Amino acid sequence: MVKILFITVGDRFGSGKALLNLINGIKNTYDIKVVYSESLGLQYDLAKMGIETFHIPMRFDVYPPLKSLKDYMLFVPRLLRDLFINKRAETKLKALVMYLKPDIVHTNVGVYRIPAYVCYKCGIPHVWHLREYQTLDMGYNPYGGIEGIVKTINKTKSIPICITKGLASYYGLDTARIIYDGIKRPVNIQDTERENASRYYLFVGNITKHKGCSDLINTYVKLIEEENMKTPLLLAGGIDSVYAKKIMAYVENKKMSDIIRFIGFRDDVYSLMRNAKALIVPSIFECFGLITAEGMYNKCLIIGRDTGGTKEQMDNAYEFSGRELSLRFTDNDGLRDAIMEVENGKYSKYEVGSEAFNVVDKLYSIETNCNTIKNIYEQIVINKDNGRVNNHC
Repeated sequence: MVKILFITVGDRFGSGKALLNLINGIKNTYDIKVVYSESLGLQYDLAKMGIETFHIPMRFDVYPPLKSLKDYMLFVPRLLRDLFINKRAETKLKALVMYLKPDIVHTNVGVYRIPAYVCYKCGIPHVWHLREYQTLDMGYNPYGGIEGIVKTINKTKSIPICITKGLASYYGLDTARIIYDGIKRPVNIQDTERENASRYYLFVGNITKHKGCSDLINTYVKLIEEENMKTPLLLAGGIDSVYAKKIMAYVENKKMSDIIRFIGFRDDVYSLMRNAKALIVPSIFECFGLITAEGMYNKCLIIGRDTGGTKEQMDNAYEFSGRELSLRFTDNDGLRDAIMEVENGKYSKYEVGSEAFNVVDKLYSIETNCNTIKNIYEQIVINKDNGRVNNHC
């Protein structure tokens, strides 16, 4: 059985959820093991699937932030810390690779370059899944810029996969495979009864500034203050970060916790989507827009920022159906207007739900995602058997 070693961050959203869907679809075909860098919960989900995991702490290959005087003062120490951690991680990963002897290493995110170099030195084929713009979506400054990432891909002969056409264009990777993430098909997909639905607006994802949470909270606070908004806003995502606690304190100080509710990480996200008035996706610059596609799969109306991957998913829906299936916005005023359109009954998920479901069922099925990636693996194995790849680790 072909052995695949995945490298990932360890979170349960975005890249982590996409990896779980992929592994679940191919685990009976390959011998799979996973290296995770941060203990953010994914290891428990993998354990339930019977997947062996290894913990190797790694730092993103980006420069430390420079947003304050303190950042400038600590820039060099932080950089040296990151370089030290990654050098140690490279040694540990190389030792693990020598022990496991995988046929293919598949890095699940674009922010780690260590696996590419380890595989290059060991003569192991490396698949590099690019899921982030890094600069536009996360505000990172990668070592050597975007050109540095592309140079690493070329130097290490990595096989790049981009999760959107926009991402491949941004990196200038004409030869990259464009493979949309696979979306888990809802088990119960019939239309939700009207009397049991539309009780709240929903946000799903990490509670971070880059996910647009500040814009969303500020907009909703104004709706409560100026429009007497009573419909709850539920935010489903991790609430342990400094940012999340700060924004929760802001809502509490406004005495709005009964309307703006932070409900933490949830396992019933699909059910929450089916029973929401709309799913709000305010990410500043989403790469793929996994949550957008999941919402559409659950026949939930999308209120999405018209940028990046969120825009690409809404554009795909428009091209597939011939009409808008989502409400788009570009700023806080636009977000406010979109919410009020739904609140006033001018736009409803019952008008677009079935069409939105069909779009995702056609374009983003897990089966399509898994089969396309399996084809890449099979071609790598063929090349390896023909002597085009030599393992010399």
